[in-house]
Amino acid sequence: MYIYVTDQPSRFEIESKDERVFCSLPETLFEHLRSVNGSNPCAIVFQKPLPEHVVRALMLCFPNAELIPYETAAESLSELRQNLLCLKPGFSVNLKQVRWIESDRRQLKFYHDGYVRTTNYAIGNLPFERLCGFGLVRCHESYIVNLDYVESLQPGAFVMQDGMIVPVSRSYSRHMTKYRKAFRGNTSR
Repeated sequence: MYIYVTDQPSRFEIESKDERVFCSLPETLFEHLRSVNGSNPCAIVFQKPLPEHVVRALMLCFPNAELIPYETAAESLSELRQNLLCLKPGFSVNLKQVRWIESDRRQLKFYHDGYVRTTNYAIGNLPFERLCGFGLVRCHESYIVNLDYVESLQPGAFVMQDGMIVPVSRSYSRHMTKYRKAFRGNTSR
């Protein structure tokens, strides 16, 4: 989904598939977005700078929204679509923003910076080839980490930039050398 903010600062146009909605107040926009989009990633395309209170409210409601200037909208939206992983209707995630994924009883938790998105989905059904293209590697039966957000490696665990320790199971520990090479090019640890 993307939102196009027209040159009139108080008029918003929302386009989602075949739907186009015009709103005059940010509150109406947010209410409509929540009902249509949930908390899925979205892009806000604007011609003129958005008022600061609108940007703050948008980022509070949609922490993973992309603010895109109109001049670069075509290429930015194309890149955003390539980064999205749609697991089922109504649930998609931006793979570049995922720090790690945890599985708990057929429920996946996607950890981002400051928030978590949850869906009922089996970890074994994820497209692992696609995830590897974004630096996401499986290190445990219940965990997938994004190597871009790994701070350091310890025996049997990844230490994330925010201090979270993600375990590496024995069955995946033989791949540690490959992960280290991908992470830092260092195989001495």
